Amino acid sequence: MSHDHFQPDDQIILSEPQFPAASAQPQNTGTARTLSNFRRRWKLILLSWLVLSGGAVASILYWIKPTFTATAQVEVAPTAEAILYESKQSFQQGPQIELYLNDQAQLMASFEVLTAALSDPQVKNIPLVNSGDAMEQLREALTVRALPRTHLVEMTVTQDQPDHALRLTRAILEAYKQRAGGLDAQTVRTQRDTLTSLKRGLEISLERVNEQIKEKQEAVGFMKPETLNIKQQNLMRALSENQTSLSKAQIEVLDLEQQLQRLEKSAESQTMPAEEYANREKEIEKDPGIQWLQKTMGELSKRLAQLELKNTPDHPEVKTLRAQIAQFEDNLTRQRERIGESFDRIWLAGRKDRVETQKRNLLARLEAAKLSREVLQNQVNAAEEETRKIGNQAITMEDLMEQKANYKADYDKVEERIKQLDVESRRPTRITVASSPEIRPGGVEDKRLKLSLAAVPATLVLVLMLVAFIDRLSTQLHDPAGMEVDVGLRLLGAVPSIAELRKGTVTREDFLESYRVIRTTLAGASPDRVPPKTLLITSAQAAEGKSSLAISLAMSLAEPGQRVLLIDGDIQAPQVGQCLNLTASNTLKSVLSGKCPLGAAVVRCGVPGLDVLVGHANGESARGVLNTKTAARLVRDAAALYDHVIIDSPPALGAADALVWAHVADGVILSSLVGHTDTRLVRFACQRLGAVGAKILGAVIANVSAHQTFYSYSSFASRRSSYSNGDASSRRTPPLIHLPDEAEPKPVAETTTT
Repeated sequence: MSHDHFQPDDQIILSEPQFPAASAQPQNTGTARTLSNFRRRWKLILLSWLVLSGGAVASILYWIKPTFTATAQVEVAPTAEAILYESKQSFQQGPQIELYLNDQAQLMASFEVLTAALSDPQVKNIPLVNSGDAMEQLREALTVRALPRTHLVEMTVTQDQPDHALRLTRAILEAYKQRAGGLDAQTVRTQRDTLTSLKRGLEISLERVNEQIKEKQEAVGFMKPETLNIKQQNLMRALSENQTSLSKAQIEVLDLEQQLQRLEKSAESQTMPAEEYANREKEIEKDPGIQWLQKTMGELSKRLAQLELKNTPDHPEVKTLRAQIAQFEDNLTRQRERIGESFDRIWLAGRKDRVETQKRNLLARLEAAKLSREVLQNQVNAAEEETRKIGNQAITMEDLMEQKANYKADYDKVEERIKQLDVESRRPTRITVASSPEIRPGGVEDKRLKLSLAAVPATLVLVLMLVAFIDRLSTQLHDPAGMEVDVGLRLLGAVPSIAELRKGTVTREDFLESYRVIRTTLAGASPDRVPPKTLLITSAQAAEGKSSLAISLAMSLAEPGQRVLLIDGDIQAPQVGQCLNLTASNTLKSVLSGKCPLGAAVVRCGVPGLDVLVGHANGESARGVLNTKTAARLVRDAAALYDHVIIDSPPALGAADALVWAHVADGVILSSLVGHTDTRLVRFACQRLGAVGAKILGAVIANVSAHQTFYSYSSFASRRSSYSNGDASSRRTPPLIHLPDEAEPKPVAETTTT
C-alpha cells in the first residue's frame, strides 16, 4: 500500500510508546491461559488421547506377553561318612555339605547338562530350542540355587507358555540325574592324580623360591624387607640433600661465570661511570690554574661591564678587554682538557689493576665452586648407585615373597580340592526329586494390566503437554484473555460471532448489548464518565472487523440520543459507505481539501443522531490530501458540531493514514478477531501507534464464542419473548444493518464476523 499521501512537511511528534494498563488479571495467567486452551481444544485432546492410549494399550497387549515360571527341587541325601568328615574339617569356603550342594547346582546349569536337555525329543518343537542361540536363551531362562540350611537344590525355568516351561524343566532335570549318576570313581581318581602332580610341582616351586630368598638375605646381611626399606628411605633422604647441595653449587658456578663475563666486558669498555666522571669534574675545578683563570676572568668581566657603561662598544679599551677575556676562555678550555686527559690516564691505569684483581678473585672462586660441584656430583652418583642397588634388592625380595605367597595360595587350593575329591568319592548314594516341575501360584507374572493402566494417564499427560507446547508456539489470538495476557492491552469488550447467531446461541439483542458494554467500559475509563469525544478505530492488519466495529460502536453511541459523526478515514479503501449503502457528492476528500465545509458533506444514514462522512469512491484520487494539519482541522470542526466522532482508519501496520488519524484523535481502539489476529502484529501496531503519541484505550475482540464473553447470554432468554411480542419498540435500538434479521446476513467487503 502506498504511503505517498503522508506529507513529509507535516511532522508528527514522536514519543515513547505508552500502553494502557491491562485490567485485573488472575495471578497465574499462564495457567489460566493453558486451561482455556485445553477447554477450547477438548475435542482434539479427547480424540488424540483415545487414539494414543488405544495404540499404547494395543502395543502392550501385542508385544508384552505373560511369563510362566516352572519350579523343581532336587534333594541330595549325604552319607554318614560325609557327615563325619564335615564334623572334623572346616574350610574358608564354608561347610562341606554346602560346598557339595553348590557343586550340584553348578552341575545342573553346566553346558553338558543343558546340551543334553536341548537334545531331548520332548522339547524339539519349542521355539527356544529351534532358535539360533538356544543355549544363551536357555541360560537366561534358567535359575539354579542351593537352598540354605537344607539339602535341596532348586531350579526354575521361565517361558511365555506354561507347557514350554514345564517340558524344559523336566528335560533339564532328567539330564542332570543322568549326569550326576554317571560320575564314577575312575573320573575322581583321574582328577586326584592330576591335582597330586600339580601339588608336587608347587612344592618344588616353593622350595626354589625359599632358596632364592635365603641367597638374597645373605647378600644383604640377612636383613629383613622392613630393614631394607628403612635403609632405602635413609639413602633417598641423603640423596635428596646431596642433590640440593649440587644444585646450589651449579647455580654458584653459573653466577661466577656470569660475573666474570660482565667483568671482562666492563674492562673492554672505555666509558667512564657517572660517579667517576663527577669526581673527574671535581678534580678539574680544584686545580689552582683553573681557579686563577676563573678569578682573573671574573675581574676582567667586571671591569668590562664598567667600561661598557661609560663608553661605546667600539672603544679601544673595551675591545682590548674583550680580546683578553676571549684569550683567557681559550686558556681555561685547554687547561681543562689537559687536566681531564691526565685524570683519564690515571683512572684507566687504576681500573685495569682493579679489574685484574677482581678477575683473579673470581677465577679462584670459580675454580673452588667447580671443584665443590665435582665432589658433590660424585657423592650424588654414589648415593644414586647405592640407592638403586638397595632398591633392586628390596624389589627382588618383594617379588620373591609375592611369588612365595602365590605358590602357597595355589598349593592350599590344590590341597583343598584334593580333600573335596576325597569327600566326593563318598558322595550321597541317593539323589531324589523332592518337587516335580510345576507352575506355582507366584510363578505367573503378567505386566500387561499394570502397564496398560499406566499408559492411559501417561498418554493423557503427553497429549496435554503437546497441546500446551503448540499453544505456546502459536501467536494467534484464541480467546479474549489472550489480549490482556499476551499483548497487555485492556479488553474493552467482546462481540459474539455470526455463527453463534445462526445457531441460535445468541440473539440480535445480544450483539447490541455487547456494544453497549463497550460503550459503558469507555465511559467508565474516563474521569468524567463520558466516552472520549474522538475515537479512532483501527487494527493491526486488514480483515479484522474494524469497519464493522466503527459502524456498530457509532450506532451504540448514538443510541442514548447523542450526536455522532462516523468518518470513513480509510483514504485508499473506504468501506463505510459500501456497508451502509450511502453515496454523496461531497466526500472526505472534499472536506480535507477545503472545497466543501463539513456540514455540507455529511449524510444521514437512517439512525437517529448518526451522520456519516463517506470516503471517495476512488481512493487513489484522494491521495495527497490527508496530513496532520488537514486531519486536525477536520477533527476539530467535527468535535465542535458532534458529541462523539468515530474515525474508521486503515490498518496500523499498513498505510501511514492510521498514524495521522491516531495523532489527532483522543483515543485509539484496536479491533481483532479470534482465530485470525496475530498477537505479535498487535504488539507491533501498539508500538507504532505509541511512537506518534497515540493514546491506546484498549482492544475489542470479535468472533467470540458465547461462553467466552464477559456476561452470560442466558440472561437475555427472558427478553427474547418480549421482543417477539412487540416490546422491543419501547427501546431505541439502532438497526445494525450488517447483522441478519430473518434471512442470511448480507456480506460486507471487510468481514462478516461481527
